[in-house]
Amino acid sequence: MIHDHDRRFYIGGSDASKVLGNHNTKTYKEWWLSKLGISDHISSDNLYTAAGTRYEHPILDCYAKHNGLEMNKDRQIILEDKMLRVNYDGDADGVIYEVKTHKHDLVKPFDPHSKYIDSQCQLQMYVWQEKQEQFNGLIVLEYTLMPEDYENENPTIDDIDYSRITAHKIKYKQKTIKQFLKKLETMIPLLKEAKERSNETT
Repeated sequence: MIHDHDRRFYIGGSDASKVLGNHNTKTYKEWWLSKLGISDHISSDNLYTAAGTRYEHPILDCYAKHNGLEMNKDRQIILEDKMLRVNYDGDADGVIYEVKTHKHDLVKPFDPHSKYIDSQCQLQMYVWQEKQEQFNGLIVLEYTLMPEDYENENPTIDDIDYSRITAHKIKYKQKTIKQFLKKLETMIPLLKEAKERSNETT
């Protein structure tokens, strides 16, 4: 888990759906102002996301142990020319691993191909291929958190039930990335200008 609370000026994986979505909504405008450093970043942290963050490493360790992998964790790749800064939960042998946790009593089944998750994964795969020689795909590791898990402040690999991990392979979509990069074109100079202006005042 990468503790980087300053999300200004760069587009990350969790921002991909915003870039690809409707730019005329109030939510988008608030997000964009926070990217430009004009308004404060709106944190989405809550009980569930905080627990998900704590469980990332133990889930990766458990999956790696059961599958004979040497898992790298918390890699960050920056494409300065495109103002992209992407964090990766884990990777092994050229495969990207993105951990997604959820409550046991979801109203709707977990969907690894939802717009939010898919756009995040597409951006992760694109940026990875720009910097890394070996690329063998991306897998979303879904994990169900039970009520008692939220009370565990320091989970370890011993707290992970491997039977609750489901691996979903995500297909790389060139069309989605083309759409993303097209929309990103107009954002890049504004993000660079905002970053330069911030550097001048600090």
